[in-house]
Amino acid sequence: MCPFDSPSAEAKATVVMNDDNELMDFAKGEEQEMENFVKELKNKGVKCVIINGPYSDLALHYLNN
Repeated sequence: MCPFDSPSAEAKATVVMNDDNELMDFAKGEEQEMENFVKELKNKGVKCVIINGPYSDLALHYLNN
């Protein structure tokens, strides 16, 4: 059992984005990372995931798919 969420930095940081495209690109990268992680689990034959800890809505979305 383990937490199931996108990895986060251990230090607090500020990200400055200059326009909405940068925000969309950032979000797409995070989505792609989670989708790839869940696909790897599926490709390895994992059929059940037991989560002990936080999980994101994004993680839950890809797991349900």
